[in-house]
Amino acid sequence: TYACYFDTPNNKTLFGQDTTEEMCVAILWYYPAAKDEFLPQYCGPNFVIPQCKTNYTPSMVDENAERVFGTHDGFCDHVGNEPIIECFPGTALVQVEKRGPIQLADVQLGDKVLVGHGVFEPIFSFGHYDPTSTGKFVVLKTVNNAELHLSSQHMVITNKKGAIPASLIEIGDELIDSKGKSDAVIAISSAVRRGRFAPFTSSGKLIVNGITVSNYVSLQDSAFFTVGSVATPFTHQWLAHTFMSPFRFYCSYISRCTIGQYNKEGLSTWVASPFYAFSWMLRQHYVLLGICSVLILVFILLL
Repeated sequence: TYACYFDTPNNKTLFGQDTTEEMCVAILWYYPAAKDEFLPQYCGPNFVIPQCKTNYTPSMVDENAERVFGTHDGFCDHVGNEPIIECFPGTALVQVEKRGPIQLADVQLGDKVLVGHGVFEPIFSFGHYDPTSTGKFVVLKTVNNAELHLSSQHMVITNKKGAIPASLIEIGDELIDSKGKSDAVIAISSAVRRGRFAPFTSSGKLIVNGITVSNYVSLQDSAFFTVGSVATPFTHQWLAHTFMSPFRFYCSYISRCTIGQYNKEGLSTWVASPFYAFSWMLRQHYVLLGICSVLILVFILLL
């Protein structure tokens, strides 16, 4: 007998290569615990959180479990408890003032990079700095021969939809080039590249491979922060940029922040804890998510 903890969103049982979300499966049978109708993701010692129920209902995997499998190229689309942030590969190009096009793998803190038509800003931090690991990236090709590699969660500045994650980009969507002009997407594919980099600038954007992109990722497949099925008026771009304002102020006016500190995954120590906390929050029941969201929004608005 195996003790299994069943905690996946939308009642989906996740399978695939290298996934941490698999629950126990014994040949053809699995046994998810009966869930409380008000707090379906939790059970506890009957103090605030309802007591765990002891009755189990066996179900055939093939008939009753929705399953998400890995892709043919050996990489799984990550749907899990801790989203993997790829950002940009080390080969991505940025325009560094007085130096020209430089790969992100060779860019340093303090380098001034192009963020708009003729405007350069210093990189005050990297949200993610991991030059050695490899990752899977979305590849966007445009009418004017730009080719942008970025993670599916990373946001791109579009002409009509605002800042949206790359996963939502469609053929025909208009991106914005380094001169502020529209450049339509004509092809979307994927590629594996080395390095994971997420440079931060004061404006919250920069030019990568000739295309205007955000500094930030969206942990939801939407431009606006959503609670349950309700979209709030707050964009992920605004939330992330506002949250970063204390760190941005510190690095701009108090310290030059010339040395970055990162955890073993390459995430900035400033970013890591809030990122993991927000990822956890998004997996919770919409009631708890709503309460946490209000508290976070109040905190952000007070910054």
